[in-house]
Amino acid sequence: MSDDDRPAWAHRLQAERRTRGWGTHIMARRLLAAIGISGPDPKQIKSIARQILDWEKGKHFPRDWADAYVTAFDTTWADLFGDRVHNWASSINEPSIDLEDDVRRRELLQLGAMGVLAGSTSDLVRHSLEHVLDATETNQAEDWNLAYLDHAHSILTSPPTAVHRALILDLAALRQQLTRAPKDRDLKRAAAKLSALSGNVLTRMGSYDEARRWWSTARHMADVSGDVDLSAWVRGIEAAFALYAPRPLRSAVVLADAARDKAGDRPSAGLLCAMGVQAQALATLGRAEEAHRTLEELTDQAERTNDGDGYGWTPDSLAYVGSWVHAYTSSPDDGVDARAQVMQLSESYQNIANARLHEAIAVGRNGGHREALRTASDVIGGMEPAYRTRMIVRTAQRVLEVLPAERRQDDTAQEFKALLEIPAGGGQRSGST
Repeated sequence: MSDDDRPAWAHRLQAERRTRGWGTHIMARRLLAAIGISGPDPKQIKSIARQILDWEKGKHFPRDWADAYVTAFDTTWADLFGDRVHNWASSINEPSIDLEDDVRRRELLQLGAMGVLAGSTSDLVRHSLEHVLDATETNQAEDWNLAYLDHAHSILTSPPTAVHRALILDLAALRQQLTRAPKDRDLKRAAAKLSALSGNVLTRMGSYDEARRWWSTARHMADVSGDVDLSAWVRGIEAAFALYAPRPLRSAVVLADAARDKAGDRPSAGLLCAMGVQAQALATLGRAEEAHRTLEELTDQAERTNDGDGYGWTPDSLAYVGSWVHAYTSSPDDGVDARAQVMQLSESYQNIANARLHEAIAVGRNGGHREALRTASDVIGGMEPAYRTRMIVRTAQRVLEVLPAERRQDDTAQEFKALLEIPAGGGQRSGST
């Protein structure tokens, strides 16, 4: 298409951008900011910059980005696009999708910009169809329970970034159903469980501030659902993940106490999670006798608990808590059985890696400094970067923390520190928030 053949709106888009002295990458940042995305990924910027050139050439109308353009240029639809119909079809070959309101359009646009709606038009159409379905479908509770189980399994076996993309898409769909049926308790329970999974995976990625907000949402959704066991579980599992976040250890203890208060004396997954956190925190603080007493109580409680849901307390959970407690309170030999059970029972690559790091912690505490660093280096160095979650890295950092200060400065320790600084999991460096 020659310059003279371009639509008037294409001329205006280019003229408005150039008048402001913005290059295509700056324009891309302005468009992303207009839909509420700050600090975008460079790949997002590059992708949108290429689309900007196509829009200015008149190849395609900026269907989903038209309102963002209006906001970025601080103008009106009429001034920028003239009498162009205000709809969401960029050509006669693309469907016009009535998304009902600006809030919904913005949400889907944000998902698309983040790469979550990978199918673009296909996913937009699917979301629009879901939006008009009757929220009282009889199979929705079953669907959401299956979605939870699928994501929970993926978290154990897949890189956290891959799980996050799929999880956010389901959370967006669930939000639609909750908007239409805000009193539906099954939907609230599903929202609590999926929100907790979001906090889970974001902690693995090292996005701790965002994870903390999702944990808060999970607690609120669980509470308003009226499910006391779920409320206890959310707090218990949040407490477990707080052990790995850059939060005071006291935060994990407070959350565990709250979970125990919610759970009461009745056996539940939430109660088991809370007791496990208390045992691990006590061990880390050097309160060995209390830690082992709590571990014994947890063992007795676990034998009496028949938690069919399986969430929050998996077959390897008791052994994992024992592995942690022994790492901080006993000799390396004392934790052999617990670590072996984790290796045998766990489906989680993260738990298996951390159990091996528990051995390194125990060895380091008992004077085997070089051996501890060698074991930890083998664990971290032997993992593909995508699987090296921040929770694994945090456990590896604990190996350094148990060494005498002077040993943390030698060449072996410095090499190990450098290994931990390699971006992994969520793509952030260790210690980032």
